[in-house]
This record gives sequence, C-alpha cells and structure tokens, in this order.
Amino acid sequence: ALLCTFLMLLMWLRLETRRPDSGRLPSNIDVVVFHIAGLRADALSTKDLASSLGLDRDQLLFWPQAFAQSSVALHSSLSMLQGDLALDLDRSPGPESLVPRLRDAGYQTLLVTDSSALHKRTAALFDQAALSPDTKNLLENVERLWAESSQPGPRFLMLDLNVSGQPLHARTTEAVALRHAYAERIEDLSGVLAQLAQLTAPNNAGQLTVLLGASGLELGEHPQQTETPFDPHLHVPFVMGLRQATGLPIGRQPGLVQSADLAPTLLDLLDLRTQQQRTRDQAQRLGRSLEASCHGWSEGPVHQVLYLAGPNHLVARTPDWKLISAVTPPWQMERSSAHLYSLAEDPQEHSNLLSTGPMGPVAEKLYSGLNGWLSSPTVLAKGSQESRP
Repeated sequence: ALLCTFLMLLMWLRLETRRPDSGRLPSNIDVVVFHIAGLRADALSTKDLASSLGLDRDQLLFWPQAFAQSSVALHSSLSMLQGDLALDLDRSPGPESLVPRLRDAGYQTLLVTDSSALHKRTAALFDQAALSPDTKNLLENVERLWAESSQPGPRFLMLDLNVSGQPLHARTTEAVALRHAYAERIEDLSGVLAQLAQLTAPNNAGQLTVLLGASGLELGEHPQQTETPFDPHLHVPFVMGLRQATGLPIGRQPGLVQSADLAPTLLDLLDLRTQQQRTRDQAQRLGRSLEASCHGWSEGPVHQVLYLAGPNHLVARTPDWKLISAVTPPWQMERSSAHLYSLAEDPQEHSNLLSTGPMGPVAEKLYSGLNGWLSSPTVLAKGSQESRP
C-alpha cells in the first residue's frame, strides 16, 4: 500500500510540474524499446516494421540516417542506456543513466535479454530482469513480466535481442548466399517481433513503442574486412510510434542520429529532465535529445559528426565523410592506420583516400576531434577490461 501511494504521489508531481508546452504524451504512458542486433537499415521497410510492431505506418516517427553506436551490440546497448558512447565494459550505467531516472520518476523498469553479458552488467538497474536463452523462453518471460507489472505506475520494458546479430560470413563470404540466409533470419525475426507486440498490448494510458537496431551486419560488401565498422555494420533502423495514444510527431527526420540519442530523447518526451540536467548531460555525454528537432522547434542538424566504434576501431562520421582508425589497448588511436572515405562519391566505402598520401584538412579535423574526445578523462574509467577494445 505504501508503494502504491508513493508511486501515485510521483505521478501527481509529474503532472503538476510538466512544462506548459509539453502536453503531448500521456504522463503515465508505457514505453517499450526493441533493441535488435544484426538489424540493418535495409532489412525491413518502415511499412513492414510498423506491421510487425502493431503500429500505424502512417503515424511513424523515423530516422533513415540512424547509426548504432558500435558494430558490437553490447557496446551499443550500454551506450543507449548511458546516453553516451560506452567503451569501458567495466563501467555499468550510473545513477544519471536512463533506467535509474525512469525508476525515480515512478516507472516500473523491466529488462528481457538473450545476452548474458548485458544481463550481468545491467540487471541490477532494473526492477526486474530476465535472461532468456532462447526464443520460447524470451516470449514466456515477456508475457510473465508484462502481466506482473500491470499495476501500479507506468512501465518501461527493454527487449534486447541478439540472436539475429550472429555473423553469417563464417561459412561463406559470397554475397548472394549471405543475403539469402539473412532474408530467412529477418523473416523469423519479424514473426518474433509480432508475437512480442501482441504480448505487450498497451493499457488505457497507451504505449510509446521504439525500435532501434543495436548493430547492422556484414553481407559480403567487404569480404576481406568483415570486422571493420563500415556502414553495413552500423546503419540501422530507428522508429517510434504510439499504440492507443496520441501526441507524438510523425514523419521522416533528416540528419545523423545514434544509439546514445535515445536516452535523452525519451527523458525529454516524458518530461523527466530539468533544464539544468539537460545542460549537464549535454556537457558530459555524446547523446543529444531529438525532441526539439522532431517537433520542429529547432533547425539544423542535431549532430555535425558521430563518434562510433567497432571491435578494434573508432569512427568519426559526417554526412559526407567517414574516418576509421584502428586502435590498440587501451583504445589508443593509430594515426598510420587511419582510413578516409568520401561517402558522397564512394558510399560503399571501397576507396581509402589515405592509401596514397598523408592526411589533408578533412582527415585532420576528423582525427583530431575524435582523438580529443577520446582523451577526455570521463571517457574511460580504470578497469581490467580497459586494456582491450
């Protein structure tokens, strides 16, 4: 009874303190986030995604130029929760990350994942967390936790699926065979998403549904460099939609966005950050809120450049250029190994412009910016796994 009273008080305070211009989403709306490894941006159309998720395809908010924070799904998952590029696997998301803030606001927080690594690092953040080794168990856990958490207070459910991110090039690097195998995998995934959408049916307050790729997948574009974070590994779908609710902007959003943007965006859409918190988050983290841009309150791109990662690489990406640098432990960039690609002229990233000469102004700016961010004392914490990318 005391818990119910406390949660009701939190919800009342939220209603009383919401910004006057923010009466869009219901204050007690449920949030379900599908975070899917191995989901390329070209895997499913927005129409197909909407159908699988139980959303109206004409009422979607989506970002065609979205990028996973890393080609390694675990890094992307931690980055999404932290609102920042997470390189140090020993550092769990802290009290200022997404889930603790939602819990402080009265949300019941739930995690269902098939990743033992993510479960180990983040389960303690959530009210309830379930590790699901297979699809059958995953569906059972989602059904159980969703039913058990129906009252009191709104719910936040993170569904983290990694089975679709298993590499396909172990047996072949032939592009046609890889794409055929991938199409079969995506067909199976679509069926699982549809079942999950049915199991997480919204209540009277409605539901905000989010799907974000945790990583893409190499399908023969670079058969000799299958681990390098080219765009097939990083370019992912990012969509939002409402079920039984209104108040979310709709339509295609231009510009580059990334995994780390989800945390500040959700917090702002739900009115859970003060201006002071927004300013502090922006100074300390790479993630940026997309609320103002998707409402049309601000002009221009949210990001001039994205900083992304791979198993042994760091990336600086703009709309027109991409710099990839190999790294040595502990995340030390190697200037001599840097590659530069002109995405306007070479979108497939086949021609390294630094293979025949030194860095020019574009490469120097990207390299120095990325290296400067990496040198910040807040980027890497001391830890045993800091010694390996």
